[in-house]
Amino acid sequence: MIDPITLDELQEKNGWKEVLPLLSGRDLFFHGKKLVYPGDWEYIKDKVCMYEEGDMDDEKKFIVSIPPEPWSSNILTAKVVILSLNPGYVPQLNKELACMFRAEQAEKIMADKRAILEMQPRRESLPTMVLGD
Repeated sequence: MIDPITLDELQEKNGWKEVLPLLSGRDLFFHGKKLVYPGDWEYIKDKVCMYEEGDMDDEKKFIVSIPPEPWSSNILTAKVVILSLNPGYVPQLNKELACMFRAEQAEKIMADKRAILEMQPRRESLPTMVLGD
């Protein structure tokens, strides 16, 4: 059995906080940046597609230039946590559409993503508000 820890200890151990400085206020696609959980790069680096010229290998499955979403809403107070497969990468959605948002919309989306990664969402997450229960 694992020894229980407090919520404060869990938040302190949250490695996603190290990625937060890479997430700017408006950008939703980060060309050339590696948004990866600390320590994971060594395990995935050979399977990462950075979408630079000549890097379109179909065997490369990890897209690390979009904000990570390991969970949604408040994982600390959730009654149920559902794990799912990676939703995949669709250039028209994950890159092109993400770059079309007005600055104020992009800032709201990014603030939501940052708060979730910090395990301190300030409100119900945007996907939850859109999709409902």
